[in-house]
Amino acid sequence: MHGTEGVWSGVVTDFIRGNKLGLTWQPPNEAAATNVMIKLFPQGAGTAVELSHSGLTSSEALERSVTTWAFYLNNLKSVIEQGVDLRGQKQRKITHPTLTRPESNN
Repeated sequence: MHGTEGVWSGVVTDFIRGNKLGLTWQPPNEAAATNVMIKLFPQGAGTAVELSHSGLTSSEALERSVTTWAFYLNNLKSVIEQGVDLRGQKQRKITHPTLTRPESNN
């Protein structure tokens, strides 16, 4: 992750080439690992990306996760389609019509 310090750790938990990647995700200074699942689906001439991040322990962690993943997925799209890496630019909250959040039990 651009602009971060420390050791990020994780273990691959699921893998199907060209289709699915599951891993544990533990940023530095976080007490517990969470789980990330990325799935790819052919969609016309492109590919749809489905990402789920579970095991977050607070609404603040959920909001941070949504904001961060939205930025990095948008950056991936920008690099692939336009060759432009957005990481050096000011990060802003990016919304996407297909971005969904799990229902809260609070």
